[in-house]
Amino acid sequence: MEISTEEEKELIAAAAEGDRRAFELLMRSAQQQVYTLALRLTKSEAEADDITQETFISAWKHLPSFRLEIPFRAWAMKIALNKCRSFWRWSSLRRLVSLETPDDGTDEHAPQGREFEDHSLPRPEQACESLERAAMINKALDTLSAKQREAAILRGQGLELSEIADIMRTAQGTIKAHLFEARRKLASALKEGL
Repeated sequence: MEISTEEEKELIAAAAEGDRRAFELLMRSAQQQVYTLALRLTKSEAEADDITQETFISAWKHLPSFRLEIPFRAWAMKIALNKCRSFWRWSSLRRLVSLETPDDGTDEHAPQGREFEDHSLPRPEQACESLERAAMINKALDTLSAKQREAAILRGQGLELSEIADIMRTAQGTIKAHLFEARRKLASALKEGL
């Protein structure tokens, strides 16, 4: 759902006054990109759903402090990125704890669900190729540093350099360097995988 800058400002003002319908329209305008960002960073549909929900709950709570000079979508993506970073910290802590506990054959922290699922593909061969391609891209993304991966995924979401810099709280020149290095590493990793 695409909304103009003026419409967005009006919706933000209304939502800040408690208008849930206005906030719902704002949320719909950014929801798919927030979910896709969370899915790419966590590689878990369940975690992406949770992070998307937490992102918009947090946005609703903090809407009165929203700065109108940045787009709502960029602000929501910044919140989602911070939620993903928290997820990584907790995931690392859970793995550390599970390494210290005896193994009884069950792994309650193992990823659940599929990393990629596309019901629109008509034939199994195409679905298999898509899954292989997605796995190869995920593996290539894993070769990047956290900052390079975040910048590459945000750029892949169609964000401008200035928006990415604002979301990641980094200078545009640094973002360009992260993207350059990410492209180089991804090209190399994907070339090796072919």
